[in-house]
Amino acid sequence: MKKRKKRTGLLIRAAAAVFILYAVISLTVLQAKINRQRETSRQLSEQIAEQMVLGAGLREATGSEPDPAALARLAREKLGYVFPGEIVLVDVSK
Repeated sequence: MKKRKKRTGLLIRAAAAVFILYAVISLTVLQAKINRQRETSRQLSEQIAEQMVLGAGLREATGSEPDPAALARLAREKLGYVFPGEIVLVDVSK
């Protein structure tokens, strides 16, 4: 009877230790994910701020809402955007 209780107590302790180890590892992984998401959020906030400044500059430069051609040109030059399906050729000799 004592041997059985001792074995059961040992199994319970081992199971508790495994659970605690699992919980610590899981929390560490989740904290790393949270930190990556915070960094991504910070970068996106910076991009939003840059875009707001660019938009304000456009409105100020034109005195009103910019025309679509000017928007397209600025999007190409400043942001590197292209139209869907468009192929961009880059002159590497420059």
